[in-house]
Amino acid sequence: MPTFSLPRAARPHRTRTMIIIALASVLGSTAPAVLAQSANRAPTLDSIQLAGSTRAFSVMCGQTNEILLDAGREQQKARAATVGINSARFDEAFATGEEEVRTQAKTLSQAEKVKTCDYVRVMHAKGAAAAKAADARK
Repeated sequence: MPTFSLPRAARPHRTRTMIIIALASVLGSTAPAVLAQSANRAPTLDSIQLAGSTRAFSVMCGQTNEILLDAGREQQKARAATVGINSARFDEAFATGEEEVRTQAKTLSQAEKVKTCDYVRVMHAKGAAAAKAADARK
């Protein structure tokens, strides 16, 4: 059975179970491209690569809103520039994350893809519900 993994910077373990757990932490939002950052943390090349991976999972699983994905990516790119990560380095890191997921996805069986995408959909739904609840509290 092929091993599916997150980008090298984001994979402390290589088992599918750990990948699902890692995905849970990054797919709980409706704007996956900005998930790897928080308001209190500056972006790093690793977080940018993870954001690229998250976007690729979203696309692979049909959980896309291109407007949100593009807006999130541009927001993250602007934040990266404020800490000295130029556009070319940002684009390279983001593309690396996307490509690693695309390459790994080719090794998944159909059953594994279905299971992964079911999980991605659940995480997107939870993220959307949490975002809506947060907006209601404002």
